[in-house]
Amino acid sequence: MMKVERSEWIESLGGPLVMLPVSKRKMWAGARTNDYDEACSIYSSSGIIPRDWGDVVVLADEPLRTCVILRPEGPMIVRWRYAPDEEVLLQAVSEFEPGLHSPVERVSFRSQAEPYVIVDSVEDASLARGIEVRLSDGVSRMVSYEVNDKQRQVAVLVRVFE
Repeated sequence: MMKVERSEWIESLGGPLVMLPVSKRKMWAGARTNDYDEACSIYSSSGIIPRDWGDVVVLADEPLRTCVILRPEGPMIVRWRYAPDEEVLLQAVSEFEPGLHSPVERVSFRSQAEPYVIVDSVEDASLARGIEVRLSDGVSRMVSYEVNDKQRQVAVLVRVFE
């Protein structure tokens, strides 16, 4: 199997995950304010909450285990739907090519030239355990793909950036 470089896996307590600039972590207070309610109001698999300081990207599909895969083309957010084990899932993901799949969703956002962090939307982001995403300059759209490998019994939601 090809070596896949990835972050830790994180999970939510049941609500959506959010992705925001690292420098703005203190601006997301989760359930202590209406931040969490706003994240939960996104009914598609992802969405944007505009803020004066930048956009918050909401990963709102299901409370799935999530990691970031590092690739030469840019990072990929992987949401684990099902797989017999992590090794099989990572093998399927390492073979993913956007051109061979149809996008299920595109979300545009105002990106900033800094790392982003993905955290559970219910938590105060300044205190939450999160995973970092380093976007390329000029990224302004997240594209979601459903990847189903029936032979390996793997289903994941993959998000890449343009």
